[in-house]
Amino acid sequence: MPKFLGSLNKTLSDEEKFIIQSTPFVWLIVLDGNLKLSRCLLRELCTRWVERSHGFVVSSRVVPFTLLDVCFGIGLRVVGDKFDLQKTENNCKSRSFFKSSHVYVKMIYDEIVKRCNECSIHDFCKLYILLGMSEFLFPSRMSLVPGGLFRVVNDLGELGRFNWGGLVYDFLVQSLCSTSMCMRRKTNATYIHVRGCVYLMQMMTNICRRLTLMIKTNPMSKAYLKGKAYPKSKAYPMSKAYPKSNMYPNNKTYSKTKTYPKSKTYPKTKMGEKKKVTYSPE
Repeated sequence: MPKFLGSLNKTLSDEEKFIIQSTPFVWLIVLDGNLKLSRCLLRELCTRWVERSHGFVVSSRVVPFTLLDVCFGIGLRVVGDKFDLQKTENNCKSRSFFKSSHVYVKMIYDEIVKRCNECSIHDFCKLYILLGMSEFLFPSRMSLVPGGLFRVVNDLGELGRFNWGGLVYDFLVQSLCSTSMCMRRKTNATYIHVRGCVYLMQMMTNICRRLTLMIKTNPMSKAYLKGKAYPKSKAYPMSKAYPKSNMYPNNKTYSKTKTYPKSKTYPKTKMGEKKKVTYSPE
């Protein structure tokens, strides 16, 4: 993992941090050399990789690995322009620091250490971001730096217009496909290598573990994950919805209006008149 980058992060000045933080790779300054991924875990993920679905098999279900995982995992945008990582351009300043035909990650680190007191702060930041992308985002088996990165880091202000999330995703998926195919052909392979940002595999491992735990502890989640819908509630016919009430036999209908008894006639009063009293509803 990024041991060279972690070493440089201990000596960055405030001005250098400010320039780096203005790029899409602001989180590079917090990385250290302690990021590690178990080889056994990486091997297990490669055996579970499904090339057609771009995901990992967990409990008879494929957990997809998508662009959003890259976006949420390392904060890179998934829209913008793409470029060819392998297309080399020698006519750029960042490439002129190296005389050899092939540039390796350690060569960038050595150049930064050698020129830290000579080159301008902008040239330092260009080499720093080139090192971060080569060591953390696009690492290869031989630590070879992709030639297309030299032209891109030449202008730090233009880094934001590129689809870095898509480039990281494509680079890693291509490596997973080739590695899983190689493992199927050589089942007793003792060493495997995955190019790309394998830190994202740690994030996918956590997702797969939680999914497996959820399936074991909740049987209903297993049925749901297999695509089974929950049973619908029973619908009863109208005739059986409610039994007949004993309050109203023969289904007679009764008026909701209240009826009151007829007015009563009382004996004559002392004045020789009949007094008629009626009760009004309360």
